[in-house]
Amino acid sequence: MIPTMRHVKDEVGDPLQRVGSLREKSHDEIKVFSGNHGRRMIEELEAGFSGTMPAAGLSDLYATTFDLWQAGKRDEARDSHARTIEALNTMLRYGMEGMKYVLVARGVFNTYSVPTAASRGLSEAKNGSRNSALADEGKHTLDALVAALKPNLKA
Repeated sequence: MIPTMRHVKDEVGDPLQRVGSLREKSHDEIKVFSGNHGRRMIEELEAGFSGTMPAAGLSDLYATTFDLWQAGKRDEARDSHARTIEALNTMLRYGMEGMKYVLVARGVFNTYSVPTAASRGLSEAKNGSRNSALADEGKHTLDALVAALKPNLKA
């Protein structure tokens, strides 16, 4: 073990298979967090994870689930998480652009676009990325999603 390590984000393969060993070997001093958009957050909390580090667009929904879980309101936490996962699946249908657009729909940012490789004078082959636009249909769907979630959003 690394003596100064206090936290780890484990999201490769199946972190649920490793969390027990990590906690045991560190005498529960290493706090284990997951990723993968918090899809298995409830199972992970049951297994002793300290939390999850999902993408920012729905973070307050995950925080609600976490707070309910910590307060012992397990059924309410499960309901909250189910709502979050349904929203996540809708958002992820539109890929990275959808994830960014949700932040615009929520008023966090004014734009979801990023500079393209061409506008920076780079070829796509050099930086390996593409900037695909989100169609109006996707924007409409994500705007409706955010509107429906409004009562559950904190910011």
